[in-house]
Amino acid sequence: MKEEEAQDVEEKILQKYSGVYDAFEAVSRNGLDAISGIDLPQQKKDAIQEASKRIPVSQAQIGGIMEITSKNQMALRSSKILLRTWRAAMEVWLAP
Repeated sequence: MKEEEAQDVEEKILQKYSGVYDAFEAVSRNGLDAISGIDLPQQKKDAIQEASKRIPVSQAQIGGIMEITSKNQMALRSSKILLRTWRAAMEVWLAP
């Protein structure tokens, strides 16, 4: 690939991702769907996918015990709302 072509591909990737490596990592995890919205020829997308196969996908499992206490009369309801909010925030934070 020529230097101009490489810069063009990089510019298009950076419109969606904060870095080129981030795009390759996303393709490693999610396949070509990760770059489907980027205007690149299929040949270049296939080359990105092939290169992405060499990127290890890291995984982590987070667990723990949380104790919640409340002096509120609506303690159970408040706790449920708190847990739902916390879960939604964690899903956004951990999303690929």
